[in-house]
Amino acid sequence: MKKRTLLSLTFIVFGLGLLDAQSLNKPELLTILLKTDTTVQYGAVSSVFSNLKDSIPLKGIPGFLKHTQLKFFSFNPAQHHYDRFRKGLSSKDQFDQWFKRLKFDSSHVQEQFFKHTTYVVSALDADGQKVLIFDLNQNLDFSDEEVMRFDTAFYSLPKEEQEKKLAKLPHVSFQYEYVDQSGKLKLKKQVMSIDPYRGFFNEYPTKIDKALELAYRYNQWEKGEVREGGIITLVYVRNSVNLPAPYKGSGINLVVPPNQGKPKLRDYYKPGDTLLIGSFQYVFTRVSTFADTLFLERLRKEERPIGYRAGFYANEVQMMALDSSNIKLYDLLKKGQYVILDYWGTWCKPCIAKLPAIKKLHETIAAKPAQMISVAYDDNFSEVKKFVAAQQMDWLNVFESMDNKSPRQASPVKTFKVTLFPTFILIQPDGKIISTDFDEIVKWAETL
Repeated sequence: MKKRTLLSLTFIVFGLGLLDAQSLNKPELLTILLKTDTTVQYGAVSSVFSNLKDSIPLKGIPGFLKHTQLKFFSFNPAQHHYDRFRKGLSSKDQFDQWFKRLKFDSSHVQEQFFKHTTYVVSALDADGQKVLIFDLNQNLDFSDEEVMRFDTAFYSLPKEEQEKKLAKLPHVSFQYEYVDQSGKLKLKKQVMSIDPYRGFFNEYPTKIDKALELAYRYNQWEKGEVREGGIITLVYVRNSVNLPAPYKGSGINLVVPPNQGKPKLRDYYKPGDTLLIGSFQYVFTRVSTFADTLFLERLRKEERPIGYRAGFYANEVQMMALDSSNIKLYDLLKKGQYVILDYWGTWCKPCIAKLPAIKKLHETIAAKPAQMISVAYDDNFSEVKKFVAAQQMDWLNVFESMDNKSPRQASPVKTFKVTLFPTFILIQPDGKIISTDFDEIVKWAETL
């Protein structure tokens, strides 16, 4: 009896051990509360007010205006399109296709109508000045709003005068309603910089259309804290469409500034990306409908997290040199060498412009335990060889075809998810990525 009891306890303990091991391997969902922060300058969103095509019963438009255009801006585009569908201004198919194309979550739209769209009159007066009137209280009546006037001579002014005007763009405080997750109607404020002078696009149907264009700019982020091992890491979230909006597409940015400094391009993450905080990997899952919560999935701790950003370890990759020989990344790293990957193409003007600085970097590391590899992402192998010879790029050069039909599972471009050229990646001998910033790599080389 005792043996059976002991055996049973052994199985129970063993089973609990398996459960513990399995639970350690399971992703943990973290919810990070977000609060608005307008102090960080990580890049502003710029776009234009859309021209109004629907028949809206707007009142109070002054009769002295000429060439009047009605425009609008919705702080909840998903709700805006759902309202249009309910009012019979668009079909069910149009509504469904729009949501699917932009990856909106249709489960969060509300059945009640509320104020989330601001309308604006853009026109010219008798003196040729530009007139803007914003329906800030959203009562569909412009008679109780301020009339703003601006000159239209911006492009004829000296550059210094233009810069003065752009330095003093007017700021407009918008208020709009939204329904929070508990179903309560709430009010939110968004301050936006208005640019009444410049056209946003290169081409317009007429000069009047260009004169009446209205651009906006805002720099509002939502800030949260990730606590790991007693260390607080600040993270910032912004939806480049609007906030709040039930949007889960590529317009959402998560920024994790390294050492809480100015973020670089590869410090910006999209939903589905993996980031490294401390010794844990996190998957950026989504942001709540109302931009008040960030959801991260914490993966199990890895000694060598594989990725393509600084802090991760590089995956093995095989490359084809210009003499058609095969080069393996880790064969070079095992020799105790640092490796600098330089992604470029003969078609890439910024890459060509960077070539003198790259040559200087190569001279700096020539006598040091470091190897430069220029990865030509191009469509003409012979032209790359000619260019490399003519420019005396006398270091290791490899080639990858731009033909997306060819298999590139182990390609240097796909492995490191390179989408911008030039791109630079510095890898230390154990395979860990140190930096993806060219200026940082140059400073590193000088002290190696």
